[in-house]
Amino acid sequence: MTALGKERDAKARSARTTIRHSRAPYCYDYPRPMVTADCVVVRDRAGVREVLLIRRGKAPMKGRWALPGGFVEETESLEAAALRELREETGLKGVRLLAQVGAYGDPGRDPRGRVITVAFLVKAPPGAEVRAGDDAKAAKWFPVARLPGRMAFDHERIVGDASKLQRTTTAQRSRECGNEFGVCPRAYRTHRK
Repeated sequence: MTALGKERDAKARSARTTIRHSRAPYCYDYPRPMVTADCVVVRDRAGVREVLLIRRGKAPMKGRWALPGGFVEETESLEAAALRELREETGLKGVRLLAQVGAYGDPGRDPRGRVITVAFLVKAPPGAEVRAGDDAKAAKWFPVARLPGRMAFDHERIVGDASKLQRTTTAQRSRECGNEFGVCPRAYRTHRK
């Protein structure tokens, strides 16, 4: 057996042992990635599109700006986790998830290990007030066109993808609804999915 094969076998044995001792009711030979949910919260204020960011209060990437979000607990849905983390880190309540921006799972995107995140787009009212909480050191609105440098993880990419999604969605709804705002008559919204 080659050195690479021996190393792979040792990792598999170690993973089986770790999994056997976890709280999960089942086990298998494959490693389990961690799952997080993030929110891209946007608002339009005085004609400027802004995004809500938190300054990380803990490692990794302590002090960097990031999207509000965090780990999904075993008994909650992705959507519930996203809204819980948003509420805990920013105090923002009474908003709903508009769309899933995407799933991001490049190996190495998080120094804590294999972490896959699912990002959601959230629209906040223009006067939405926020406050830092939980593991966030600060919470602040930034113009989408002027994001802070060196954001945590791949969050700058996620904000860019959310901006593209929002432009595409608004343009499509504008065509479907016959107006530049993408606002459809009530009957259209009710009956058309």
